[in-house]
Amino acid sequence: MGLDLLVEAASNVCSVLLPIVAVVALIFLIVLLYHAIKAVKKSTLMMDDLSKTLRSADRQINALDGPLHTLNELSETVDQIHDVSRNLVRSALVAVLENLSLIRDWIKAKVNPDHKMSQQDEDVSE
Repeated sequence: MGLDLLVEAASNVCSVLLPIVAVVALIFLIVLLYHAIKAVKKSTLMMDDLSKTLRSADRQINALDGPLHTLNELSETVDQIHDVSRNLVRSALVAVLENLSLIRDWIKAKVNPDHKMSQQDEDVSE
């Protein structure tokens, strides 16, 4: 008998609480759906703002194409000038090294012109 009374009392309590719990769950579900809809709308607005920002960034990047192309051409020209000047210096060094003895004699002749005359005199006397 005690167990029957307990089950009957639990049934009465559940029959009273079940509609209350259902209403609370329904309210919770409605609030959850409201926030979900609000989040979807907010994300749509954010996507629109992001799309505008990306379009603006794309326009600015496209505006930089011309100056970057010019800068690239200038860089290539500087590289070519550097290569030519490097080759010029190398060929000048090779020419100097090949003619080092002639250059040394020429410098000696310019510094001491009497020395050259005396050498020519010695060459003539021999």
